[in-house]
Amino acid sequence: MLKALDAGSDVSSMMLSSFERLGDAAKRRLDPAINVRRFLDGLRADGLTSDAVDVLTHLLPKQYAIAWGCECWEAAHQGRDVDQVDRSAFSAAQRWLKEPTEEHRKAALELADRLGYKTSGAWLAAAAGWTGGSMVPGGKVEVPPAAGLPGVAVAAALKLAAAGDAATFDQKLGEFVDRALTTFSPSKS
Repeated sequence: MLKALDAGSDVSSMMLSSFERLGDAAKRRLDPAINVRRFLDGLRADGLTSDAVDVLTHLLPKQYAIAWGCECWEAAHQGRDVDQVDRSAFSAAQRWLKEPTEEHRKAALELADRLGYKTSGAWLAAAAGWTGGSMVPGGKVEVPPAAGLPGVAVAAALKLAAAGDAATFDQKLGEFVDRALTTFSPSKS
């Protein structure tokens, strides 16, 4: 689906050289001879999964990133008691995915704001809320969101969802990255 994630792609990892959220260890791995997929695979193999999540949320189109975030939220919370407030924020993001209307966007943003951006579900709702329109709830001031803001919010949601158990944080993030690479790669690596 996304050419840069294809194992045989000619999209160089150097396309990420200006990506500000990339950590120093990951930046040192950028190489014109390594494509984006091999770069991501290397990050994943070397435990730089947080950087891999950031790269994926940067590369994926907004709706894909939010859909991936929702899938990972569900996987992280499967079989666990989930705070109903967090679930409602997650549901707001899902509602926007199913029907990306301005009404659903605003509702998701307002819920994320009310929740103080403190849960993974709230960050997913924020991601949906920052896909267009104004990023300020209530519509009193029009402040368009930066293009990459939904990806930043999805990355925050994924990291919070993985942090539910500190002992398995890296493992969970790795599973999230694997899920994205399987879902959004045009071919298997």
